[in-house]
Amino acid sequence: MKEEKIKAYSKEYFSLLEKHPDFIQPETRRHEVENVIRGGLKDISVSRATATWGIPFPDDPQHLIYVWFDALINYISAIGFPDRKDRFMKYWPAQVHVVGKDITRFHCVIWPAMLMSAGLPLPERVFGHGFLSLKGEKISKTRGNVLDPVALVNTYGADALRYVLLIGNNFSGDSDFTETGLVDLYNSDLANDLGNLLNRTLTMVEKYNAGRVPEPGVEVEALDVPLLEGARNLYAVFNAALDGFKFSEAYGAVWALVNLGNKYIEATAPWALFKQTQTVRLHTVLYNLLEVLRLAAVFVQPIMPGTTPRMLAQLGDPEPESLQRFPQAARWGLLPAGQLTAKAAPLFPRIEKEPRPEAEPH
Repeated sequence: MKEEKIKAYSKEYFSLLEKHPDFIQPETRRHEVENVIRGGLKDISVSRATATWGIPFPDDPQHLIYVWFDALINYISAIGFPDRKDRFMKYWPAQVHVVGKDITRFHCVIWPAMLMSAGLPLPERVFGHGFLSLKGEKISKTRGNVLDPVALVNTYGADALRYVLLIGNNFSGDSDFTETGLVDLYNSDLANDLGNLLNRTLTMVEKYNAGRVPEPGVEVEALDVPLLEGARNLYAVFNAALDGFKFSEAYGAVWALVNLGNKYIEATAPWALFKQTQTVRLHTVLYNLLEVLRLAAVFVQPIMPGTTPRMLAQLGDPEPESLQRFPQAARWGLLPAGQLTAKAAPLFPRIEKEPRPEAEPH
């Protein structure tokens, strides 16, 4: 039986990276793999006689299949290859493999060679993410500095923890995690920025319009323009950032709109408009604020799925069918006038206490 040699694919690798420079992301990972290829590929054996555990090699039980060879096959065997062709073709090729930076070479050198040998298409991209450290040290059981994620979820909630891990860290590189930093970001972004905007807006809607979504006027004033432009451009910015796994940038754009909303309150002074009986203008301002909150709820759904329905319920939309039609839900002006909102309820109560002791051994 003729065996394919990994060295035989050197030209194919260079052609792949030339035609699809984004196949390996981020750029630092791509350079690492390119250096490996330029240094000369070495053939590998798909079986091991010295391994103590593994899958026995067919017809030779004295040899065990190389662990990375059988592990990578799981990507395609789990979705039906080779027996369930229809199912397999539905899910393959994968749009992206998201892997740790330490196993990027296996996914970008060995795996492509295996797929090319089998005549199968390659995944569209491979993204090698960085690692978390704790107080500058690698997190490991040996050091005893492992944090219990369940304890963090029980203390701060899954949505808040997910937000902090994705937004407060560099997904493509290494980042240092501290619980103090988690609390700081929780308070600043979730409790202050988002929570305060929701609370203030709903309180004013209840006070100035009997708790109902107002009918906005047609006139756009200068103070409205930054808010409306930010909302109009949000989907394009958000989508482009997510496509590059730039989570901080994607949600930074969402929070920029939230912060515009907070500044908009101070600039437009709805309380003054109410006293001056400028009803049409007041209703426009309140509607704009409610729409900012609706958009924020829509865009946080991928990483804060528990927060989205809570926000939308307070905006009077407990069963948001529009979310099933994203990106249509990202359009401005979908809140129906006259809809009854709920009383403001804290989404993320501010944390005043000291965080739990960090890095307790497990």
